[in-house]
Amino acid sequence: MIADPNFKATLAPDDVAEDEAAIRGVMASYNDALNGGKTAGVMPLYADDGVFMPPYSQSAVGKAAVKTAYDAGFSELRFHVKFTIAELVVMAPSWAYVRTNSAGTTTIIRPAGRRRKPTRSSSSSGRATTGSGASPATASRPPTRRLAEAGREPSAIEE
Repeated sequence: MIADPNFKATLAPDDVAEDEAAIRGVMASYNDALNGGKTAGVMPLYADDGVFMPPYSQSAVGKAAVKTAYDAGFSELRFHVKFTIAELVVMAPSWAYVRTNSAGTTTIIRPAGRRRKPTRSSSSSGRATTGSGASPATASRPPTRRLAEAGREPSAIEE
C-alpha cells in the first residue's frame, strides 16, 4: 500500500492529544525499562505479535522471540540513554508512528559466568605463551638474549 501524503484522517483533536500522550508515556516507560536492563520491564510494552528490530541482528517476532532477544541483549549490554521524540504522528485511531533520537552510553559487559580464555597456552600452569612457547614478555627479544637470560650459551644452530 502506498501512503497518500495528502490523506488526512478525520480525528477529533481530543482523541489525537490523548493518543499522543499515551504514546509519549509508553516511550518514557520503554526508556526507563531499557536503562533498567530488565527484560521483565520491557515485556509489558509489547503486544503478543510485537516485533523487536535490534541493530545488526535478526528481527524478533512475537513475545517469546522478543523476550529471548532482550535477555541476550541485557546479558551483554548496559544502557544509559535518553530518548527524544523527534516526530509523533497519529494517522488513524489504530495507527500512529513515532520517530526518536537517543543520546547516552551503551556499555559492553562480560556476561555472567563467562571467563575470558587465554589466546594461546602450551603450558599446564596456565601461563600465557606464544606459539613458540615463549612468554609474551620475552617473545620479542632476540633468541640470543633469551638464551643468555636463561643461563645457556647460544649455539650457531639456535641463532
